[in-house]
Amino acid sequence: SLMGCGEPKEVSKWDMTLRGIDDDNDGIRDDITEKMKKEFANQLTEDEEKVMIQHAQIFQRILDMDLTDPKNKSAILLTRQHLDDAMNCAIYIFGDDLRYHNYSIMLTQLKQWYFNTQIRKDHRKEFSIRSVEYHYKAIPLEGVYTCDFEISEQTKKLIAIREELKKQQ
Repeated sequence: SLMGCGEPKEVSKWDMTLRGIDDDNDGIRDDITEKMKKEFANQLTEDEEKVMIQHAQIFQRILDMDLTDPKNKSAILLTRQHLDDAMNCAIYIFGDDLRYHNYSIMLTQLKQWYFNTQIRKDHRKEFSIRSVEYHYKAIPLEGVYTCDFEISEQTKKLIAIREELKKQQ
């Protein structure tokens, strides 16, 4: 063997395909579900966890798409809009202080887990290119409810307190 060359890395069963494995059909790769449970445990409220699930399901949808088929143009644009909706939902739930900073870090982790192979990174890049190519334009959604779940009363109260504090500043 050559100096400096290690054994070829064995590809895990989770990474053998672009899509990965989602045996429970919840729209999230099973390995990601496990990582989220382990890494995000005790860091998130129930609604914050739902925001991360919303993102994970969109990332899975991106991997599931055939980006080469022109018939998927509207699905690509819709998925891109759902991605923006998830971001807006996160801003609403996490706020714009330290909690949002924590969200930003967790979202980066989630992206790294989801797009962890070169083929997945390339697919995500192609998705971004296609969404721009199809004339996608982000729509400002401040004040528009874009979460794909019902927010708990506790979170609504925290948001109201946060907004009241902003007004006082």
